[in-house]
Amino acid sequence: MASVSRTAGNIFSGVNTNTDLGSLVSIAGAQPMCFGILLKNGSGDPTNIDAEGEADETIDIVLRTILGGGTGANAGSGTISYFQVETGTPWQISVMVERSSWTSTTLQTTLRALGSAVGTNSKDVSGTTVTDVGFKLALS
Repeated sequence: MASVSRTAGNIFSGVNTNTDLGSLVSIAGAQPMCFGILLKNGSGDPTNIDAEGEADETIDIVLRTILGGGTGANAGSGTISYFQVETGTPWQISVMVERSSWTSTTLQTTLRALGSAVGTNSKDVSGTTVTDVGFKLALS
């Protein structure tokens, strides 16, 4: 197996630009971002999405929005590498996106703007919160 001797730089040089200790390192792709999305109504109460996994229902619409939604200053897009939907309170959607222009602020604003009648079952997501949660492997 061929090897390259490192004569300068750190372990991240040549892998991802703008990567540092504590950041997620992607060897095979673009620098990913991870968001935790807590779907909430306008009063800040969790929105039940246990039965929202079909086409044109809430989860589908949220994921399609992440792939390429929003307008103006809140426009964003990204490739979803992974996502996970937690059933039961707090009904969180976790996503890892690559090549994304989203920030937690723009994504939160855009998801809230979907309103109080999202999808075929008219779910209220107008109080949704989004955080940039980072990513951790094998923590217990």
